[in-house]
Amino acid sequence: MTTVSDASQQTFVQRQQRLLNFVIADVNAKIPKSFTIAKASIYEER
Repeated sequence: MTTVSDASQQTFVQRQQRLLNFVIADVNAKIPKSFTIAKASIYEER
């Protein structure tokens, strides 16, 4: 019983970690673009 619950807990944690990594990668992909756009607009104003 305990080994089965441990295994399911492990797969759950792995799934959560994979989802978290995907979200982080998605955010990291989007953030630099908005930063460069903001920088470009600031430089254009000058």
